Amino acid sequence: MVIKMEAAPKIENQAELLSTRLAKLCRVNELHDDFGVDFACALASAETGTIREFFAQYKGTEKTTEDEESVSLQLQTATVRQWFKKRLLTVLFYVDLEEQAVYWVDPFEQLFEKVKEITSARETIVLKVPKANQLSEEDGLPAVFFERIDRFDNYLFNGALERISQDIAIFPEVEEYADEMTVEETEETITIKYKNVCLTAAYPKDDLASREDSCTIQFARLSQKVEAEIKLTPREILDLFYFGKETAAKLGMRKFIKVYLEELNQYFADFGDSIAYLYPAEVDELCSVIDIFIKKYVAKITSFMKSLESFAFEPYRGSHSTFKLMQLEVELWEKIREHVHTYQTSNGTYKDGYIFTPFEDHNRIGIEDELRRELFNVYGSYEQSAYDPEKLVVDVIWEYLDYPDETNKPEQPYNVADTYSFFVNDLLPKFLTNEFTVRKKRLFGTKLIKVYKTLTKEEIEKKIFVPKYKLTQYPNSNSELGSTFYYLAEYMKEKDFYFIEPASIEKLLKNFDHIVQAELKIGGNAAKAWYEGKKKDLLEDLAQMKQEQAKETLSEGYFLANIFSKLQMITRQYKGSFDGKKIRESDLLKDFSELIADYNEDRLIRLLIS
Repeated sequence: MVIKMEAAPKIENQAELLSTRLAKLCRVNELHDDFGVDFACALASAETGTIREFFAQYKGTEKTTEDEESVSLQLQTATVRQWFKKRLLTVLFYVDLEEQAVYWVDPFEQLFEKVKEITSARETIVLKVPKANQLSEEDGLPAVFFERIDRFDNYLFNGALERISQDIAIFPEVEEYADEMTVEETEETITIKYKNVCLTAAYPKDDLASREDSCTIQFARLSQKVEAEIKLTPREILDLFYFGKETAAKLGMRKFIKVYLEELNQYFADFGDSIAYLYPAEVDELCSVIDIFIKKYVAKITSFMKSLESFAFEPYRGSHSTFKLMQLEVELWEKIREHVHTYQTSNGTYKDGYIFTPFEDHNRIGIEDELRRELFNVYGSYEQSAYDPEKLVVDVIWEYLDYPDETNKPEQPYNVADTYSFFVNDLLPKFLTNEFTVRKKRLFGTKLIKVYKTLTKEEIEKKIFVPKYKLTQYPNSNSELGSTFYYLAEYMKEKDFYFIEPASIEKLLKNFDHIVQAELKIGGNAAKAWYEGKKKDLLEDLAQMKQEQAKETLSEGYFLANIFSKLQMITRQYKGSFDGKKIRESDLLKDFSELIADYNEDRLIRLLIS
């Protein structure tokens, strides 16, 4: 006798089907007055003695499309916005009465990507419910279901839900400042607008040390938020925006981007006194704006420095208008001060083309023209010697003179190079001399007398330390070329990635072959073997660079640093081969001019923000 099992009666009501299925998995309470959810559910764990709770929502949904993998549901955005204000996860359910199936989804993963679609300006939003997430009475609630509850609790704890809820409330009706990149520029200011970003800045004047804000960044999304503007000082602009410029945010090389919050689909951006949580599109737009801005900003600084003819003189204490001319022994500086003080004003004459400026501060030196207009102004800064911690030295510091009254401005005030020349050619020779003992013939015999000869400019420059931060494309000696490769290696270590054309390394090695040939012949087999070994290593590196280029990828900084270190070793090994004449004739570093320019600019920025 065969007993036929009757099929379970088909449930024709969505609420009944959902509550029936959930009731077999957890405790279910229907909510009649709570806007945005339909059921409150709780599940007690016998193992941990804890109760896991969540809300269930199924009403107010309208199926728009369906395929083999998912069902798309349209919901009212007013309903969805309420989910962000709940203390428990709201799970979205799709109830298929025809198939008698129930599917679920944690909607927040999709909502974090569609924040702009949940604003009050939008009435509906479409969310997908995967068919893989089908409720099973036999298997119970899956582990991933509880993982989503835990993740929601984490969002609640770290404030992410509150932050996004605030974003939803303040999205403006006009979402963008400009569809296309717009740049408005004057001699003193610049404004750049692109999509959601607006940057307004004043170009730097003569002092980057100012604490005044000179740059403001606004985001359209945050325009209604209190303290929505990002304000930056000149030094902060360089520190945050110069390093990592023209790189993708996801590479992690932009200094102001600290971390990508994958679960929120947001970047955490730290601007010093201000922070912001930005969506990927906003970060991309901001980076595009910054790359245009920082290029123009640095160009203004370097143009100003060029007008001062500062050349490679080192900026002093973060100012692009103050430069370290030289470093003198304390005794020499004080002799110069005494001399200047003696010949100031009434004791001076204009016969030499200048008069020393009278200063109450005897540590300051300046000269004036015949109309008593100041030509330059320097002062001495007593510092600890970098070579002897028990010794003091004096840095001679040149300062930019701002003439508020144009009538008192000389026709040709001394720039940095002019002032340096004045010291080397006119002032220092009075104190730096060589002493000789010679025999002078007399009527009866000879007499030994002392003769003092003024040092030449070259001899004087060897006695004073002239700090220069720039590398040159034409090193003047073996040691200078070796130092160039050393500093380029150190520069590469600071870079995560960098692009160098493999052909430039290839050409450099060919020039090396030609330059060291004579010394290799003298050195014999051992010298040849050492050189060929180093060259083999470099050729292997070159092959790797070509492979990376074929894959359109950049080389890692430490890999490139290793190449320059090997070049430095070869240069220093063959000291007789690399003299200034051969370096210039072979135009050895011609293909590295852009790299050297990048290094010099990078070094300048580091000096300005240090």
